[in-house]
Amino acid sequence: MILVSNVVTKIVFDTSSLLRVLKTGKIYELVIKDDLQILTTPEVVSELKDEAAQIAFESVKDKIIVMSPQRENVTLIRKIASETGDKIKLSKTDITVLALAYQEKAKVATEDFAIQNLAKKLGIEILSVLNRRIRKRIIIRKKCMVCKTVYSVELDECPECGSKKYILIRKKVKE
Repeated sequence: MILVSNVVTKIVFDTSSLLRVLKTGKIYELVIKDDLQILTTPEVVSELKDEAAQIAFESVKDKIIVMSPQRENVTLIRKIASETGDKIKLSKTDITVLALAYQEKAKVATEDFAIQNLAKKLGIEILSVLNRRIRKRIIIRKKCMVCKTVYSVELDECPECGSKKYILIRKKVKE
């Protein structure tokens, strides 16, 4: 008896990882795999400025799913990024990549540590083309230099004393 697996692995690529596989030609090995679905967002495609990468993308674009995540997933990612302090380091493109990976229950290919940090919080498996991965998740906060209050990076001034002088602190999260 032969068992056939219909399991398809979905991978959402961010800009740097997509550029890397396009420039190295690795993309051609990936798109021919029947058990692999490559996804990315329109924002990522718009960031492909390199002519060689654009030519490579054009040659495989019918095998790559380019789609926008649903609005509620983008909103959720922004909310969680605010809670972890990652929002200040994530671009709009990064947020759409994470929202799409979350929505599609996909893995995310990225070298970006802020994306990796939030992906880990969301339970999204991380792939790295260069094998660069975070070891521990962190939370970023502001610490007032006047009264020492620790507060969200979203706030412009200390909620206790009103000072705008702060340092960024990073706290490793136990998992």
